[in-house]
Amino acid sequence: MHPDRWSRLADFGFVAFLAACLAAAGAALYYHGQRLQDEAATTERRLLEADARHTLDHLEQTYHAVDLTLQSLLETGYATHDADTWNRLLSDALRHAPFLRSLSLLDDTGRVTASSNPANIGLRPALDDYLPLEAERLGVLRIGALHAGRDLADGRPLGDPAAVPPALGYLPVIRAVNKGESGTLSLLAALNVDYFLNRVWARELGPGTWIEVLRYDGALLVSTRDWALEPALHAANADIVAGWRGGKELGSLDQALAGRTLITTWRVARMLPLGVLARSDRTHAVAAARQEIRRQSLLLSPLIALAVAGVFASYWALRQMNRRRIAAQEHDLDRMARLLDALPACVLLFGQNGRVLLSNRTWQAFAAEHAAQLAHGALHYRDYARLLRCDPGATSAEEGIGAVLLDAQIAFEGEFALADGQCAVQVLVRPFSHERLRGVVVLQLDITDRRRTEERNRLLYAALEAAANAIVITDPDAVIEWANPAFTTLTGYSRDEALGRKPKELVRSGRQDAAFYRALWDTILRGEVWRGELVNKRKDGQLYHEALTITPVRDRSGRLAHFVAVKEDISPRKRQEEELKRLANTDPLTGVSNRRAFMAQLSAELARVRRYGHSAAVLMLDLDHFKAVNDRYGHAAGDAVLQRFTELATALLRQTDILGRLGGEEFAVLLPQTDEAGAYGLAERIRVRVAGQPIDYDGHTIPLTVSAGIALLEVTDPRADAVLIRADQALYRAKQRGRNRMESAATLG
Repeated sequence: MHPDRWSRLADFGFVAFLAACLAAAGAALYYHGQRLQDEAATTERRLLEADARHTLDHLEQTYHAVDLTLQSLLETGYATHDADTWNRLLSDALRHAPFLRSLSLLDDTGRVTASSNPANIGLRPALDDYLPLEAERLGVLRIGALHAGRDLADGRPLGDPAAVPPALGYLPVIRAVNKGESGTLSLLAALNVDYFLNRVWARELGPGTWIEVLRYDGALLVSTRDWALEPALHAANADIVAGWRGGKELGSLDQALAGRTLITTWRVARMLPLGVLARSDRTHAVAAARQEIRRQSLLLSPLIALAVAGVFASYWALRQMNRRRIAAQEHDLDRMARLLDALPACVLLFGQNGRVLLSNRTWQAFAAEHAAQLAHGALHYRDYARLLRCDPGATSAEEGIGAVLLDAQIAFEGEFALADGQCAVQVLVRPFSHERLRGVVVLQLDITDRRRTEERNRLLYAALEAAANAIVITDPDAVIEWANPAFTTLTGYSRDEALGRKPKELVRSGRQDAAFYRALWDTILRGEVWRGELVNKRKDGQLYHEALTITPVRDRSGRLAHFVAVKEDISPRKRQEEELKRLANTDPLTGVSNRRAFMAQLSAELARVRRYGHSAAVLMLDLDHFKAVNDRYGHAAGDAVLQRFTELATALLRQTDILGRLGGEEFAVLLPQTDEAGAYGLAERIRVRVAGQPIDYDGHTIPLTVSAGIALLEVTDPRADAVLIRADQALYRAKQRGRNRMESAATLG
């Protein structure tokens, strides 16, 4: 082929190369810009998740504090309080609750009979739309929707959750307690919405960011926005709330609505029917990233143009040198120097005498920074080697360069730290030969960032090894690839025993059914994090409670590559919860069921009577002249009498019978599947046993008798306490007829 044609082909190839480089540079800038925007959006999403978590934590803590306040007020002997006492109690409680606007007492008809705000007295607030919806449930905090106004006296429901939130509002919550035959007593608290909003705004929400708190029915509770929602956004809220009811406790997504994209995250309360939505306009979130992209584009465009011009000039110069066939060694070195100047690594060419023949600009800049450590004049490879410090026992740079220069070895590589300790470098040494010029080429690469990355990875590995919680990494088929020492401590299996096996082969206890594990796998195979609690088995067969978090990890192609499981032994916490549950349902003096636990068992038994139609009875037992025991022998003696009576009565009961202390010296016994004759016989045995065994206390013999009232549970009883009322009436007649006897409600007429 004619040389001119080769030349034209070379020119065409060079132009195509330049075009490809420009296209690659443009694509790189675009990709970099997209990454910056994605990173900004990811950062914003994490901030929104933190805002949602913070807001939800604060809401749960506040609602829990309100619940404890209402529960404490309702259980402080309400039967003896008049309206003035209630007004004083409610006002005192309000002084220590900045999150409350008012506290109001409602009677059985729903009318406010006492309140920390006198303007509320006499009102009948609507209670139909509170959650949970079951109005008959007692002892549960129920949450109302957002009301406009300051308090009950001037409040009105917001109605539409898409409307503009009111400038002044409150959140009503209610808790009720059963008073027995007197009906239901309720406390209604008006929560200060501004208290929540101030805590949210304290986190300095960014522009275009707002937070909303919604109930499970979509009703608005709290919002930082000051405008009405568009229909599309309101519909999106409804879809997210529907997901809450389906079990989606937390998550995030990007929503394209009305020509804009919103970054949305949510988190749902565990024990309350509400969740928190945190949103941000993606345009605001990535504004800084876009500004940085424009700045970098303005900065890089001249550099790219300059680089293209430089490459073009180099190409043109190379063409000219080829045409003129310049073979002089100095020109060759000069051309080599220009090429090496474009390299980011330091390049040195040492001749056979050990002196430097050629160096690039990167080295020259490096040498300028370390001029104090370099000798003046022509650089010798020994002077260069003194800059580098090797690890003990490793070959020094001076020995390695000298060996290649003397042909003792064909190459040398090593990693060194600079003598001043500022950075780390990798040195590659190769022999060089060009016509009559011989020597070695030294390539110096900065590996400081790589060293830091390796050190960070070692630190992370050490942290995983030292973690208190057990950490397990498996492949997509759940085969264990790695486990930390805490796994051995938790399960009893060593790492060698665990590797290559599946967790279910080691610790599965059989306490969880197939549906549990099916739901777990469905979650993690979708790429979502699974969190839960389960019972597992150690190597020695001992069962333990475990809090487990499984996080799916994808590879660069997006495929599931690993699962990371974090395990925590929560057995002590579970034992503590069981103990707290026992204390909450047990009378501390006698050890039998307290009033609340007994009433719960009685309600359950009434449901069984209604469903199956079998018989059940209740005994009301009252110690005769108990006040005289306290007055004559002291309250310690009274406590001993109550404890002894409990022992005597319990010894005569079946395992299915339930003895409860309702208050003072008043006890009740629930007798499942027992007719009136069986109940009468048991009551008589208890009466005879108690009367026949006086109590010895502190040198005194204390006689003791008991009166009893008997009543059967009826399928027509509206509530569980109806049978207690009948049994109490029978007990009252037994007291009137001389005590130490039994009466049945069936004979009351």
